[in-house]
Amino acid sequence: MTDIERLTSELRLSDDPLFERLRELLSARGVDPSRAWLIEMFPDDAVFEFGILITSDRRVFQFGYGYLNREVGDGELEEWVDSTVGWHLTPYYKVIEDGLYYLSDPS
Repeated sequence: MTDIERLTSELRLSDDPLFERLRELLSARGVDPSRAWLIEMFPDDAVFEFGILITSDRRVFQFGYGYLNREVGDGELEEWVDSTVGWHLTPYYKVIEDGLYYLSDPS
């Protein structure tokens, strides 16, 4: 299983409070977590997660999930950047390119 497959599975199915909350927040922004691909996510601070996801209609979003002075399951999207145009100019272009492959692959 690749990192993209693992992260996407966690986004869609995990009962971890972080992923449960992330599904709520994404849905509120019009993103269907059951069809999006979480292609990158890692701690960028003790109480902040950096992530990149691709939606089923090939939009690319960079996000920051923060939970300073809160439980991890009570966090908020503190950053939300639409990188659909110009993603190839970001430091994450390779992982985004890999993520777009999953949307193109019918299996």
